[in-house]
Amino acid sequence: MVPVWLPLYQLIQGNNLFAPAFIIMAVCVIIYFIKGYDLHLFSSYLTFFTHLSCICLLRSPRMDSSVVFVSNKPRQMDVQYQSSPFQLELKEVSGHKQNLSDGLSFTVTSQKPHWFAFFWGCEINAFHQAVAMDWMDLRRQLRDGLLFESTPPLESSEAELSFEMEREVLIKSRKGLVEENFGPSPRARFPLILVMVLHQEEDEPDPKSTDAVALICAVHVRDSVCTSESTFVFKLSKLANGQVLNVTKLFSRDHSVGEDAAICLVCEAQRVTIGLLPCRHFSLCETCFERLPSPKQCPVCRSYVTRFFQHRPDANSRRPAATQSSENLEDSNSNPTQQSVQNSSGILARIKSLFV
Repeated sequence: MVPVWLPLYQLIQGNNLFAPAFIIMAVCVIIYFIKGYDLHLFSSYLTFFTHLSCICLLRSPRMDSSVVFVSNKPRQMDVQYQSSPFQLELKEVSGHKQNLSDGLSFTVTSQKPHWFAFFWGCEINAFHQAVAMDWMDLRRQLRDGLLFESTPPLESSEAELSFEMEREVLIKSRKGLVEENFGPSPRARFPLILVMVLHQEEDEPDPKSTDAVALICAVHVRDSVCTSESTFVFKLSKLANGQVLNVTKLFSRDHSVGEDAAICLVCEAQRVTIGLLPCRHFSLCETCFERLPSPKQCPVCRSYVTRFFQHRPDANSRRPAATQSSENLEDSNSNPTQQSVQNSSGILARIKSLFV
């Protein structure tokens, strides 16, 4: 049974500006009748309750800090899941330093025959021009040694045709390039560019399809100028229709999505369907994501969630409540009396803070 005071409490909790005035007038009218129609006493009580209400409404426990807390609802992103036949990863080898002098070791994986080449010290503008060209022109220029011909890199390799599914490649400068060749920081050249392009010339992919036909990677190489560990700056997957996708790694238990996805980190009962950004942890199911309190934080790293994406194997699955502008993230079947008692602690905290 809903208590009598619940509608009055909801009026106070709402954003209705007339709620304080309504409460003050009601209290003062009651006092006016109880005290025997004393106008002087009525005006005194009116002034007192007006000041008290203003202080309770305006003074919040969070105002004691200079930090302003803004609770923004995460927005959903449209993320495309793309299977690529190419994969490039830096290989960790014991005793081998992934740097400019010792070279870099990569694991190259491909499900189809491909052309492979690398370029040292490629200019950034020339790199973006190569990314923007048609993939067949990219393959032809890579195969014929004409890629980056107008703005030559510091060093380049000949394109190699490979039919191996997986292999290890050690890339080291044959000219003995040093840090000074790449220029001071900030640099106008990418230290290392890796290019993989599909070899298949018979039964070519449909020009309008979303099949991945090339993988272009920019690699940061550790040296005395830029001392951070060698890593990929970005990986760009080029599709047959000309679209270019930024390949982003997700952090999950088994690095898989869909029917083979890992179990939710919170409930350990449902499959993972929600990825959080910017931390890229793919570790929650839809139900547990809805139940995260606002502002939402990643359960793995505790970073605040600004955006999220959802992978729904079933197209008919419903959208999380966080994408609906007026939905409450609380359980709709919970007892309203329990909700009001829990929320009333906020008002008690405000009144208590007046005497601290």
